[in-house]
Amino acid sequence: MRQKRPVYPAERFNTEGRCNGIVKPSKQLSSTGSWGVYAKAAPAAWVKTSDSGNGQFNPYVIKGDQSYCLKHRRNNNIEFVLYDGGLHSVWYPVDGSFNDDLHHLAGTYDGGFLRLYVDGIPEADSFYGGSIANSTFNVNIGRNAEVTDRLYEGLI
Repeated sequence: MRQKRPVYPAERFNTEGRCNGIVKPSKQLSSTGSWGVYAKAAPAAWVKTSDSGNGQFNPYVIKGDQSYCLKHRRNNNIEFVLYDGGLHSVWYPVDGSFNDDLHHLAGTYDGGFLRLYVDGIPEADSFYGGSIANSTFNVNIGRNAEVTDRLYEGLI
């Protein structure tokens, strides 16, 4: 049974109820600094979707298909994926009831386990003791620079 969603402080939201710090989708970030760490990863995003459960691919935070990503997959799962020559992933199924509400998604990799958190609750984990492949693509928010027709059209 899923735990109750955590309550977040009011100062995190603006007068429209949107999380402060939301960026427009399709942003590209540099792959230097903390984004360029390949032994550990922790992509996270606040998302408000209107199309969960429709089978679309929605990238939230992604460094191409050949490194790591946090996304909504076509099979209606929220997924955190690492790549090292093979795919390693954890996922959480969603449907239309996930829509129209703000959710915090986070994938973590500490060198031993992949974990996926939804609204602060650990929903999936898997042992993995390898590395994360380096990619020439920058970290992107709301789009996949490696496969350019993969775009997210919601709030992040």
